[in-house]
Amino acid sequence: MHIAAALLALFLAPVPQDQDRIQKLIQTLSDASKDERSKAVDELAKIGRPAIDALRAAAKSSDLEVKGLANQAIEKIEWAGLEQLKKYAREHLDEGASVEQSKMKGVVRWFPDARFYEVAPAAGGNQQQMINMGMTPPKSLFAVRKYEDGFHRLIVKGIYSSAAISAFVAKSNIVLPDDDAALDFAVAYMEIQSAATAQNANAWMMNGGSKLDRITDGWTLLTGMYGGAVAFKIDKAGMLIEVNPKAATFNQWGQAQEKAGEERVKLEAEKLKLEIELLKKQLEKK
Repeated sequence: MHIAAALLALFLAPVPQDQDRIQKLIQTLSDASKDERSKAVDELAKIGRPAIDALRAAAKSSDLEVKGLANQAIEKIEWAGLEQLKKYAREHLDEGASVEQSKMKGVVRWFPDARFYEVAPAAGGNQQQMINMGMTPPKSLFAVRKYEDGFHRLIVKGIYSSAAISAFVAKSNIVLPDDDAALDFAVAYMEIQSAATAQNANAWMMNGGSKLDRITDGWTLLTGMYGGAVAFKIDKAGMLIEVNPKAATFNQWGQAQEKAGEERVKLEAEKLKLEIELLKKQLEKK
């Protein structure tokens, strides 16, 4: 393992010629020409991780222009998937849609090497009508992992995929050592599930919340949301190895209430029968 890490570090380390080029590009960040400065940022971003150390040093510069541009290049390198996400949003989602980093707080602890982005549709047409009616237009939710080119589609135009969310979560090296950690993680998981789509969040609240139970190999989350039941399976070390969403139900608690209602009707019918029998006996005595 140590040999592999050393080889990787050697592979990523810039050779002297590359280091000279990186330093020249960083010097260009203070060039008088705006075009030349922009080109330098793009070129540094293309070089990628070998340029990170030099850029971090430049980001401490007293020159605010150099500092800002160095941080731009670092952002482009560390979160390369964001550019692909913006391209996808332009080509496949609503024209004029804006890509903004999500303000979800519960997920930060569990996904330190990922960012979540919401794509809000452009105002106008049906979107504006929804806003006028006090409704929140459905957003799309994506995840971008650090140093990866691609992105993960979790919710698109209000339609979410439990399987997609579960696959993303399962690759995040999450450890759940006890009930407290599992509860915190379940909250973060539900935050992802309900993010960006007011319909899901409202359904969650209206259906009476969720319940987390311990099972042999992890925990199971029974939720009033559309997700139904979700099993978080762990290995002996507590590492999350599988997130298994069960068959989705549109109203888990509603079904329970309906069943309870049916039981009440049966009980009322039995009670009525007993009352009728009692009345018959009383009449017979008379």
